[in-house]
Parts: sequence; structure tokens; C-alpha cells
Amino acid sequence: MPNVAHPVNVRMARWRLPFALTCGALPACYESQRPPAGVAACVDAYDDDPAEAFDDHTVGCLNHIDAYFDLAGARVGTSVVKFDVMAFSEPSRRHIRFLDSTFYRLHDEWYYFRLINGEPFEGDLDATPYPGRFDTIEAVYSWAVTQSELPIGLAWSGERLYAPRFYELAFAESRYVAPGTLIHIPDLGTGSDGLWAFELEHSDDIPYEELQVYFEMLAETATPEISDRVKWLVRSAEQEALAQRMEHENLPYADRVVRYDELIEPGETEIYNPGITAGRIKIIRAGELLTVDRDDHILVLEHVPDALPPAHALITSAPQTPLAHINLLARSRGIPNASVGGIAHDPAIDALARVSARVAVLAEPGAPLQIVALTNEEYAHWSSLREVSPKSVPPVDFPAAPSGLDLSFLNPVEANDLRPLIGGKAAGMVTLLATPDVETPARPFVITARPYAEHVFEFLPDLKAVLSSRQFRVVRHRSLRYLVLEGEAAYDARYPSAVAQREKEELLTDSFALPLARIVARGGLRALVADKPIDPQTLAMIEDRLRGQFGSFTSRQALRFRSSSSVEDIDGFNGAGLYASHSGFLDPSEQPDPNDRSRTASAAIRSVWASYWGAEAFEERMLAKVDHLSGNMAVLVHARFDNDFEFANGVVTLTRFPGGPGRRYVLEINAQRGNVSVTNPDSKHFPEVVRVVANGDDIEKIERVQFSTVPPANAPVLSDAEIRSMLAQTQRVSDAWLDAANVSWPDKQAQRAVVLDFEFRRMGGGWPMDDTVKNAGERIVTKQARTLDPDTSRLPTEVVDLAFPRDVLARAVKVERRTCETSHFVVTVDEALTDPFVAPDLGHAETPFVAQVAVTPTVDLPGVDWQIGETVLTSHLDYVAVDHTPDSSPWSLAIRLSDEASATLGIRRLAWDDAGSWELTTNDGDSLDGLVGNCTTELHYAAPDLYLREIIDRDAADG
Repeated sequence: MPNVAHPVNVRMARWRLPFALTCGALPACYESQRPPAGVAACVDAYDDDPAEAFDDHTVGCLNHIDAYFDLAGARVGTSVVKFDVMAFSEPSRRHIRFLDSTFYRLHDEWYYFRLINGEPFEGDLDATPYPGRFDTIEAVYSWAVTQSELPIGLAWSGERLYAPRFYELAFAESRYVAPGTLIHIPDLGTGSDGLWAFELEHSDDIPYEELQVYFEMLAETATPEISDRVKWLVRSAEQEALAQRMEHENLPYADRVVRYDELIEPGETEIYNPGITAGRIKIIRAGELLTVDRDDHILVLEHVPDALPPAHALITSAPQTPLAHINLLARSRGIPNASVGGIAHDPAIDALARVSARVAVLAEPGAPLQIVALTNEEYAHWSSLREVSPKSVPPVDFPAAPSGLDLSFLNPVEANDLRPLIGGKAAGMVTLLATPDVETPARPFVITARPYAEHVFEFLPDLKAVLSSRQFRVVRHRSLRYLVLEGEAAYDARYPSAVAQREKEELLTDSFALPLARIVARGGLRALVADKPIDPQTLAMIEDRLRGQFGSFTSRQALRFRSSSSVEDIDGFNGAGLYASHSGFLDPSEQPDPNDRSRTASAAIRSVWASYWGAEAFEERMLAKVDHLSGNMAVLVHARFDNDFEFANGVVTLTRFPGGPGRRYVLEINAQRGNVSVTNPDSKHFPEVVRVVANGDDIEKIERVQFSTVPPANAPVLSDAEIRSMLAQTQRVSDAWLDAANVSWPDKQAQRAVVLDFEFRRMGGGWPMDDTVKNAGERIVTKQARTLDPDTSRLPTEVVDLAFPRDVLARAVKVERRTCETSHFVVTVDEALTDPFVAPDLGHAETPFVAQVAVTPTVDLPGVDWQIGETVLTSHLDYVAVDHTPDSSPWSLAIRLSDEASATLGIRRLAWDDAGSWELTTNDGDSLDGLVGNCTTELHYAAPDLYLREIIDRDAADG
């Protein structure tokens, strides 16, 4: 089947505007529409006294075009401003609020930003405001992640903070709030002012009478240059039905209807998320339900939906707006996402879809979007390359295991062996503790996985029933998994649509889904774990150990209970950021802040345990084929890093290249003043960025790439002395890390390079609050170390068993075996190409790494004491020089052996090419030579992306 390609104009798509334009070139247009001198700015009618009003980052009208672009934050490309029509069902009180898009991303953020700052929200006067003081949405997020319970009905939906009450107000039968989005799409080719349009929520099945209200309110509150020309942009099948009725009956505003597919020329393309993948084409046109029964579809949609079912790629006929939820979802899942005008009606695409053809898709900036048909064999091979092998954590003999451990008494090798019991974070902490001159939190302690395993033991029958349930496992029931894991309230907040609610009711009344319904009735699996009291004897033992470890701390010093799952930092599954950490006090009743008096150690521990069964964590483990029941949750405990004592914080990445004592290191530091987070930054504060390059102990350069934007300006957060100390410390940690990791491997497979991630705090002299210990003064404390290395679990066992170092295998994109028959012997080479974009670049993107060379004599070799038929094997540890020209014609390789290997094997040099001759030099300096005969190449492994790209490149070359 032929290649189907569409021209791409990346981020610069030309828009065809189906209506008359009245404004000239953009700069002049903006200037002409500024308000005349003396015209008052928009008066904010939301509060009684605008001069003293709380700044909620909204305005009540747009009296000139610049007011719109001030809220949108940009004049280049498509821009959006969200708005809400308030008192929608009460004409006499109806008014509008335009949201600052540089401050808010989502409609409900305005709702909870007011309430969380102690301000009422009009239309929901029953909601009790929370007496907080937050300057930004990012600050709300940073605070919310530390709370075991959230006020004002807030809930987490994955990583999103969500206010379900807002959407109840927006979609009730007599709704008070009606959300919309005002869009400006410039025409980049004609110099005109472009299109002004508003769109509704995708799920808004709005009646005609209510649609009219939107036009009327925009006419009252927006400058005529906008409101006189604004169109309604249709988004869903239900809205399309209304649009067609308006046009058929010639109703008012029928000439103000526009569809996305009218705004882009056929074939014009915009890439939102680049990538390469393969799957089966599935077209879903307007009016068809967006349902899938498998996760390998290349979804081709006529409209832009709000929800994104499991898929390998998304291509829409309609363009997507910058803040489209669908684009954010595609990015978070790492799948290609693009829009191509008219693709849902492209005959070639339709032909592929009708036979459910398997295709490869390549979407990359600056190149055409390519869709290439695959044979069944090619698709099967690609699928096999992507196949993830099942993973499980080794079992633990819990009755014989301790319930708590002081990490100071372990060494890194022991910690690696104990990972199934103490988890990834605790094992990383042991390496920090064992490295000289690295400051860590005082006396870190781990509550092992044993108490967790005992806590969830009574749920095991239901857990096994749930995990074996087909309703729970099938792809299209991902939302129902969320229901079972997170509970009904969280499900309703995340999936408020009528379809989702029907699916929920069907599950709860399905007799075959009884175990699922039983868990939902009890609040969801996460709540089951969090709400169950810890066994009194176990809790007493834990609190006893905690008091023994941290009893010298004052009662005001909180402890931080950090997730340390055994399914974390294992080969094939990183698990970073999936689980929760919480704070608690040994004496909560003595805390002056009433909010802290419920922060018991028990509540914190149970919340950490429960996070193992969070929906996001479960889905990631499911994708990686991790045996959920093999994993457990340990808890790492140390003093909380209190804000009052935190002078700076940061993240450090150390990249250690392979080599000897003078090996190369790159240290990258992101540091910030005070407790302004580096790991969860807001949009206004940028950290100091420092890059250090060193060769062994010799620092080549310290480059301050960027200063912190937190005052004082242009002043470093970290001194040069602190940076040098940080380099030395992280180098020593990398030594200890590799020593522990390589215990399990022979020298020829030992890892030589590593990428480690650290988190640190600069703490003041009063931390931790401890009356009995002499304070150490201000210092930098390292709180975490973990590896960022890619995994080797994707590789076949026969490749892992070869003489490749683990760091080469982890970055391998192709592993081949080349065998040549010569006049005197058969020679076999195992070699690998590595990915240059995976740090560190090992330098084998074009010239392969030669892992081993095997020689089997077929005749006697003069001067060499080798037996005919006996294979002599050399590994990369035996070579002192390799001259390799794989891209030349012919392929050639020459190796010179070390003195030690030469003395053992009897030869000093071996060279040959695959279309000419060979030469062998013995230890005595004699030279043997001959002809090379037949050579063959066997592919052991190819990365899925590389395999697809080779097919696409070959198809392009064939025309």
C-alpha cells in the first residue's frame, strides 16, 4: 500500500477564514482599536469597592483589543481567554468574568483561588471559604500536596487539583455559571486581523436559547471590534446538530457558526507533540461515540475531544487550541499528536482504516507527517520489540523481617539486597549515609514494608478478585479502574459526563463485578487502606521506635513520612513521583496550629501506604507489567524540612562518563532561595542554573547559566565553594553507587557510567529543632539520591548475557552479531550502537561498541597455540585499541590486545574486513594473513523507534 504523507507547516498553519475581514495589518489594527483618550478602563463590578477588592485576576469587560491580549498573554499565534457568564439563568443579574490566561489554565482554578484565599464565590454562597493566603495557583498546588485532607471540596484528579463543585454549578439544569473560551486565530498570510470565535465545553449540549445568551453577553462586554464579528466554534456532535438546525431554520446567528475543519486547508498540518509509533488506523467522525476496545489505535478524529482514550497516536482533522486538554494528555502520555486538515475524509486514510491496517506514524517538527503501511510481519516484529517483560519484586519473609530499621547501620550492598523490604528511597539514603562528608537528615529511619503487608492482608482476597476481574483489566475500562481505586467522589469529579455516570451505574449493578462494587461501596481501595486503623500493637511499636529515634526533637518538630515503595527504582520501572509523602507529629495535641493537631504519625503512615493504590501509580505499574501484589510500601522517616529554616533548595544531576581516574563528569544544579520550590516551580520564579564540567578532580569550568529571579538580583544562591563541595560529594556517591551495583556482575559486564539525581536543602542552624544536640549550624543537607539511568529490562536475555557493560546495554538501540568465515578461522563480533540523546552519550552512535570477539580456528595457525574447533573469546577488557569503520565499504575491524591478554592468548593484533583479507600478528611479531569469505549479520536487538524509522526511511527512498 502506498505511503500517505501530508505537508507540515509546523506551528505556522495557514487559516482559511470563511467570512469578510475588515481590519488591516495587525499592528495598525491594534493601534486603531485602543480606547480613545478619556475613555475609562473596564470597571470591575465584582466587588463593592474596586479600590480595595481582592485581586482574583479577572475583569468584567474587554473595552479594547489590547485588553484581550493582555489577558491572553500573547499576540502571535492562536490565543485564548477563558470566561464565565455568571448568574446565567437570571437575566437581571447576569454578567461576565474574563479570566487572566497568564494566571489560570482551567475554569475551576478561579473558583477555588477565591475560596482558598478566604473570598466567597458568587453563586456558591454555601461554600465556606478557607482562610488561606496564596499568591498563585502554583502556590496552592505546593500547599495542597502537603495536606492529608483538602478544604472547600477540592480533590485530586491524577496530578490536577480539581473543584468538582464548580462543574456542578456550570452544568446543573438551572446553571449559575456558564463557561466559555474566547479565541483569536490570526491569519498569517493576508495581514488581516483573523478570526474571533468563542467555544463551549465539549460536553456542553447547549439549547439554542442559551447559545444566544453567549452572543448577547459578548456584545455587552467586549469591544465591537470583537463582538460584532465573533463566531461560535462548534466542538461536538451535539453542538453540530444545533448548528445545522440554526442554518436550516435560518435562525439568528446562523451566519455566525464556524467549524474547525473550515479553518484549515486540507493537508495543512500542525504538530503538537512529536514522536514515532505504530498502530491500527481508526477513524471516528462527528456524531460517532469515542469508544475504543484496544489501546493500539492511531486515532483519527474529525473533532477535537475533551477525553483521550488509550491510543498510540492522535490525529485530528480540526486544529487544537494551545490550552486544549487533549494536547496536555497526549504530552503526558508521550504519544504523537497532530492535526491534519481533512484527514478524516482522506481516501487513502479511509482505505487503511476500513481494513484496520497497521501503519507507522512519524510526527516531527520541520518534516512532513508520515503514515506508512506496515506488513503484518513488520508490525509483529515492532510489537515484539516493545513487549515489556513482566516484573515482580522478590518475595520477603515478613514474619522474620524487622518492622523498622535505623539506616545508619546498613551499607549500600546490604541496602540493595534489602530493597524489597525497605524500598527505593530508603536504599538510596543508605548510600548517602555511607559516603564520607555527605550531610543527610539526622538519624533517618525506615518503617519497613512488613507493617504495610500486615495492614493490607485482610484485603488480599478482594485485591486478587479485583486484579483478576476482566472488567477491571480491559483497556476501555480505565475510568472504572479509577472508580475502584479512588472511590466514587473522586470518580464523579473526574468523570462528570452522563456517559461516565451510566458506566458507573452499570458496574455497580453488574453481578459479575461484585468485588469491584464492594470496594467502591467502601470508598475505593485507596480509602480502604487509609481509613483502616493500624493494628494497636503495631502502631505502639512504630511510635516507640520513632520516639527512640527522634525523641530528642522538640514537640514542634514535625516528621516527614516519605513513600519508599519496593516498586521504585527497579530495573524497568522508575516509579518517581507516583506515591505520596506526608507530615506528622509525635505529639500532635501540643501543636499551636489547630490544623496540625490531626497530623498524627498514624494518619501520615496510612496515607503513604494508601498512595500505593492511587490510580496514577496503578496505571503506570500496569503499563510496565509490574505484579502489583509483589510490591509493598515502606516509609522513610526523618525531620521535616521546616520552611522557617530553609534558606535554599535544589536538584542536582551528576553524569559520570566511563573511563579511569580522569573520567569526565557533568554536574547540573538548579537551586533556589528559601523554600520557593525547584521541583514544583511556579511560573514567576526561576531557579539559579549552574553547570560544572570536570575531568576527575580537575574542574574545567563552573558556568552560571542563569541567576535566580528571587531577589537579590544577580547574586548567586550557591557559592563556588559550595558547588565544588557538591561536585566532590556527588562524585564519591557515584563511586559507592557503582560499587554496590556491580557486586552482581562480572567485570566485563560492570557498569562504568551512571546518572544520579539528588535533592538538597540548605538548612539554618535551628534545624532540626532538638534541645539535646549541639546544632550543626547552617549547612547543605542531601535528602535523596536515585538513579536516572535507562533500564535493560527490554533487552532479550541472550543479549544481557553477552560481554556488554550494563551502561552500554541500557543505552543500546541496536545489537548485532557479525560472523565471517576466513581461510583459517571463523570470527564473530558482538557490537552495539548507543543512543546519543540518552545521557551520557557513550560515543557509539555511529561506531559501535565492540563487546567481544570470538575466534574459532578451522586449520592450524602457525605460531599460535590454538586448537582446531576451540573458540577463543576476547572481551572489551582485553583491547587497548580498536579501529572500527562500520560505515565504510567494506566493513572492517582491527583490535590490539593488552599485554596481559596478549600473553594469555598468544596474539597481539587481529584485523579483517568483510570483503577482503585478514591479518593476525602473534606475540613473537610474526604476521599471518589470508582471505575473508562469506560474512553474515544477525540482528539481536533493535529499539522500536529505530526499527520504525528505518522502515519509513526505506519507504521514502523507494518513492
